[in-house]
Amino acid sequence: MRGFFFAILLMFWAAAAAAGPWPRDKGRHFVALGTTGQTASLWAERGLGRGRWLALDGWVDRGSGAWQVAATYHKALRDRGRWKLAWSAGLAVGMPDTHITIHIPVVWLPGSWQAVIKYRPTVAARLGFSLGTALARPWPGWASLDLRLDAGPASARIKADGTLGYRLRDRWAVIGQVQVEKAKGERMQLHLAPSVVWRGPGKISLELGLRHGLHDRRTALKLGSWLEF
Repeated sequence: MRGFFFAILLMFWAAAAAAGPWPRDKGRHFVALGTTGQTASLWAERGLGRGRWLALDGWVDRGSGAWQVAATYHKALRDRGRWKLAWSAGLAVGMPDTHITIHIPVVWLPGSWQAVIKYRPTVAARLGFSLGTALARPWPGWASLDLRLDAGPASARIKADGTLGYRLRDRWAVIGQVQVEKAKGERMQLHLAPSVVWRGPGKISLELGLRHGLHDRRTALKLGSWLEF
């Protein structure tokens, strides 16, 4: 019975778009695509075996053009009773604003001009820690906590995701998530993200949900799909 609950966990935890402490088997892959409001996201994993896996994630804001891509190495730790644990480390590269600024100084010489295009990319080291456990009541499910720190020369950002999910039927699951994020010099952001997951034929699953900001009172539609192979 315990193995059954763990299989349920592997099937649905990725809907929360967080790494989690559960490694994939060697040679196994997972790819998730999602959109929340005007932000599109990607998450991909490859299992390396012996409790290790690689992950690639990224997002782009279609409104401002801002984007970020990160590559991380994950390693499961020894279980602590019913709890699974894992740590991760990697590198994140992003562009907070991709608008091009062109400066053309006034030069009083015929045919002389100068243009300077300024890009301000950000590079940060990424450290993470995850813990989670399988649940048996009131339905098979899981609970997890994911912590992440991005620290770079000019900025630092910490993020925490708490997730609770249950599988109500063979093809249906519900997920509730609390997302907290704080960047240096910025106001803390707090979101609630409930969603419903439907597991389709084969290895494809679909997610429909909402993401509501308690700090700005804005609500966005959340759509997602992922594939395991």
